[in-house]
Amino acid sequence: DTILSHEKIIATKRVMEGKKKTVKIVAKNDVNILNKSNGTKRNVNYKFDINEIKAPVKKGDVVGNINVLENNKIIMSVDAVSLDEVKKANIFIVYIRNLLNMVKGNI
Repeated sequence: DTILSHEKIIATKRVMEGKKKTVKIVAKNDVNILNKSNGTKRNVNYKFDINEIKAPVKKGDVVGNINVLENNKIIMSVDAVSLDEVKKANIFIVYIRNLLNMVKGNI
């Protein structure tokens, strides 16, 4: 069975100082497991840990990891990568965003 596809978006995270505000996160590779020979399904899930992301980010950059767990024990780990490219914002865009955040009371 496929637990995670490299096409499935597992998270959307904020990108600091980027032209785009967020980036989509996917598994670097598909994660497949074999079920037991008697046909019972294994109790498998996953948990991800994404680092703070700062622009520039290229498509495929490793931004964290995904741990595959069975009965709360790590059985496999795979890289979490960015699905998109995010270029670094120029100083004007950063200034305007900060100004808007102050007006909105977010800072």
